[in-house]
Amino acid sequence: MKIQLIEINENQANDYYEIFSSENVCKYFDMIPFKSIDDSKIFIKNAIKTIKDKKVARYSILLNQNIVGSICLYSIILHQKRASIGYALNEKYWGKGIMKQAINQIELIGKNNYSINRMQATVLSQNIKSKKLLQNCDYHYEGLLQQYENWEGKGFVDLEMYSKII
Repeated sequence: MKIQLIEINENQANDYYEIFSSENVCKYFDMIPFKSIDDSKIFIKNAIKTIKDKKVARYSILLNQNIVGSICLYSIILHQKRASIGYALNEKYWGKGIMKQAINQIELIGKNNYSINRMQATVLSQNIKSKKLLQNCDYHYEGLLQQYENWEGKGFVDLEMYSKII
């Protein structure tokens, strides 16, 4: 299964709705599940705006001509050569090695397009699969960030920090 990262666009609203309307996918996110296709359209519109502002680099994960997930660089700090990664995958495609490929590709984008040196990811302690994924991609656990962020629908959450020098 070979994947491709492509730029997010308005034509992907149905795909993003399928991904982010899932309780299982959103359980570990700073968002509540999409209730309608309009939620998806607003998400994409906001994503495109942050890309234009060079605050985020968001890509759709393409597999066999289908959008199956999303991955992004965010909190891009160019002068520090640092960025965070975030990702989501349609639950129908979990456990197939797709996200490991996507992380490898987003690291190349970070290095080649933004001169990123340090990639990092924050993960809820309960998100065992994501922590294993990061470790399989050679990210190292750095510690627990207590009540680090105030998430929509979840309140203050503890997050684990993982990083990799690329």
